[in-house]
Amino acid sequence: MLVAVHDVTPAHAGRLDVLYRLLEEFAVRQYALLVVPDWHGAWPLDAYSEFTAALRERAAAGAEVVLHGLRHDEVGLPRALAHRVRTFGRTDREGEFASLA
Repeated sequence: MLVAVHDVTPAHAGRLDVLYRLLEEFAVRQYALLVVPDWHGAWPLDAYSEFTAALRERAAAGAEVVLHGLRHDEVGLPRALAHRVRTFGRTDREGEFASLA
């Protein structure tokens, strides 16, 4: 079984706690944590030392920490009509790298 927890950020700490409890309940020890280091430019990891310490503990216990974008938003990137059509209804303006294709 492959388990990947998306959008790991202090902004979702409460939701993540629920997921972590479920992982423990089902004895899932190896899983991927897809971390966003500065969620929407407002939640930089370096400002949340308890959160990052908990990530390190989870990694030491078997979780794999994976980079999942930097900000997870589309702010500041040029968007052509083709990009807007391609991502309409799919990314909720969070397709950070969608315009690179």
